[in-house]
Amino acid sequence: MIRILSGRVHVTCEFLDKHVVPLVVEPDEMKNPRMEIGEGAITLKGDYQTGIMPIGIQVEFKPSAEEGKLIANLGSVRLVTGFNAPAMVRQLLVDQMEVRVQEMPGARMDGERIEIDLTAFAQGHNVDVSGRLEAVDVHAGHIECVFGPGPVS
Repeated sequence: MIRILSGRVHVTCEFLDKHVVPLVVEPDEMKNPRMEIGEGAITLKGDYQTGIMPIGIQVEFKPSAEEGKLIANLGSVRLVTGFNAPAMVRQLLVDQMEVRVQEMPGARMDGERIEIDLTAFAQGHNVDVSGRLEAVDVHAGHIECVFGPGPVS
């Protein structure tokens, strides 16, 4: 068991690409997925498969911590042309995200908000973690997650 008493975790784009993207992106739905960390937001970029030809898309998430959970609110959804995606494309994306989130242990989706209980998520991947997420600070190039002690068992 990993028991977190307190600490800061520094997360980079490389870590997200290697460990998070495979958990959240289906390879047949998005080609060349990658994440960028900007000031206050994380952007998932890739080529979304739509029938015959892929369309470049950028999906922004605004992470935070609330009651020990990781919260990711959907921000802008843009086509690579820089324009906001039509409402129909956004809703299609939200519907597909909801299916993926339901498959993730410790995660649930409410509208355009994803909540992840990191302890339950870790246990779902055979890692026993005790700790409470206190804060998430997103800076250009990295994320800092602040953890405090979790419940003692």
